Amino acid sequence: MSRIIAGHWKGHPLPVLHRGPVRPTSSRTRTVLFDTLPPLSQFHVLDLFSGTGSLGFEALSRGARHLTSVDKRAGYLRQQREWIMTHDAQNQFDSFAMEAGKFLTKFEKEFHLILLDPPYDLELGSSFWAQLVRHLNSNSWLVYECGQRAEFEMQDDLGITLYKSKKMGDSMLHFYTRGNA
Repeated sequence: MSRIIAGHWKGHPLPVLHRGPVRPTSSRTRTVLFDTLPPLSQFHVLDLFSGTGSLGFEALSRGARHLTSVDKRAGYLRQQREWIMTHDAQNQFDSFAMEAGKFLTKFEKEFHLILLDPPYDLELGSSFWAQLVRHLNSNSWLVYECGQRAEFEMQDDLGITLYKSKKMGDSMLHFYTRGNA
């Protein structure tokens, strides 16, 4: 069973999804991801393709102010809301059952951190990336988890800078910054 790694919910079990093509981020990968980021206090976080919610819940546990969770599968979000209610954090959580691209075009909110962990076989086009970076505030982070074999190169004209890439088993973590993040 996967658990929260650090923060005020350290050791709490994460939701277990019994159906669907979910690929939860490993504890080791989550540790590296969050140890690379600055302290998250007061961060507004967007977790796209959220699945189990493990990345977003880890961010809340580590002091993020608010989490917006987006996944096209309503059942996944139902389980996330149940988990949030058992942890009395409803006022720190919003969820949207819709495609990630639709969320990005429908809403205008900016975030300090965007966690992006799509299915490894999903190709994200240039229009997706352009919409995504519009949701980063002036001093923010984007973390993109993809398959190690993915042929991925971020567009140069998006106003974000590669901070670090890290290989984690079959995955790659790419950290991007905007402004003085």
